[in-house]
Amino acid sequence: MTMRTLIAFSTVAVLSLMLVGLARASTTAEAFQKSYALEQTGRYAEAMQTLEQLPDDVDPYTLALRIGWLAYMSGLHDAAIAAYREAIDIHPDAIEPRIGLLLPQMAAQQWLDAERDARAALRIDPNNYYAMSRLAYIQYNLGRYGDAADTYREVLELYPSDVE
Repeated sequence: MTMRTLIAFSTVAVLSLMLVGLARASTTAEAFQKSYALEQTGRYAEAMQTLEQLPDDVDPYTLALRIGWLAYMSGLHDAAIAAYREAIDIHPDAIEPRIGLLLPQMAAQQWLDAERDARAALRIDPNNYYAMSRLAYIQYNLGRYGDAADTYREVLELYPSDVE
């Protein structure tokens, strides 16, 4: 094989790999765009199906977060919890899957699990608005009204314009 042939073959191989990568990236972006469009129309199950057809090399953290949200919106609380836990396993110090996890737990009235996970989020981000306000709501639903009032008071000290 001559040097010219080798260079031409290498160039074609590299370009082919780049095109495959671009096609996958385009497919991934299109799938996420389609998923968001379906979500806007309330078609959550279809939005999840769109993402489940993606190749295995898609960022598993982002995919788990998205599936968790869509499962929660679909009322599939166990599936949402599993997806958010998968995201936590991938990035243990990330706050967003921990905050997301609280939603299906609260919807399923899993108050003790939600309290544990809200506190875990607050260990990572002690003044996180969502973790604090959801913890207060959880405490209220556990009948711990004094604790809920104290936590709501902390939220208002850090976020005085929060009139909710």
